[in-house]
Amino acid sequence: MADTNQELVYLPTNLNYLLSVFRGRPDAVLVAGATHLMTRNNTVSRRIPSLGERIIYLGNVEELTRITRSDRYLELGACVTQQQILGIGGEIVPPALMQFLGSISSPGVRNLATIGGNLFAGKDYLNCIPVLGLLEARIEVRKAGSSHWSTLPRLIDQDGTIRLSEGELITRIRIALDTCSFQIFRRMGNGRLSFCGMAEPQKEALTDLRFAFGIPGYPSIRNRDLEAELIGRRLPLPEKELHSSLEQLTATFEALPIPVNDFIMETARRILTWFFRQLPARSEENS
Repeated sequence: MADTNQELVYLPTNLNYLLSVFRGRPDAVLVAGATHLMTRNNTVSRRIPSLGERIIYLGNVEELTRITRSDRYLELGACVTQQQILGIGGEIVPPALMQFLGSISSPGVRNLATIGGNLFAGKDYLNCIPVLGLLEARIEVRKAGSSHWSTLPRLIDQDGTIRLSEGELITRIRIALDTCSFQIFRRMGNGRLSFCGMAEPQKEALTDLRFAFGIPGYPSIRNRDLEAELIGRRLPLPEKELHSSLEQLTATFEALPIPVNDFIMETARRILTWFFRQLPARSEENS
């Protein structure tokens, strides 16, 4: 398609051309799977194209659809579909990410929806931020003439807002493969709460512990101080220590600017209790 000012839809086939087009038209709407148009209502915080707006379609950009693997990392282009990641299999893809992707809608939607699009899903949608955050994923951000890698905490605010400069976009997601041996992801509370937990229980003690919750408006709620406090503790956790951890979890939720109802709070406490009580058995398996 000729590059004229009258164009409304751009179909780049390589990354350099995409970045060039986006630099000149930073107000254009980026579209790949576009599943948010089918599955979301008017509360979606991501921009939906309007009549007359310029659209840049990303699905033909070969660099954004690559999947590469080394001994240490799995790298996913931002336009790799969620079904493609599931197709790689659990022997390579971390279990929590497999569980998260398997919990999303139907195979038809997963065949269209992309991993990069899920990151941009908006603060009212329970997306992959808790899972990728615990996996310590790194995100490649590029614009015409420059690129850099970022961590999720540096790139995404607590409410899920992604901090990108004009002309920047996410191109790759790098996931370390040497993560915790015990990983779970769950959706609960009628889809209003997500939980991801990871741990490395060894010889009746915790050598690594990470967990995060997601609720609409706050896709990743994490208490790193509590995690650090529990690492090194012997398993099973004494009831007194378990109770103290739940109280700290409650305080974390109560400190949020938005109110959390009692049902969500109690569900969060129950799933964290269940997660902690799985750890002794995992410790025996790893001994």
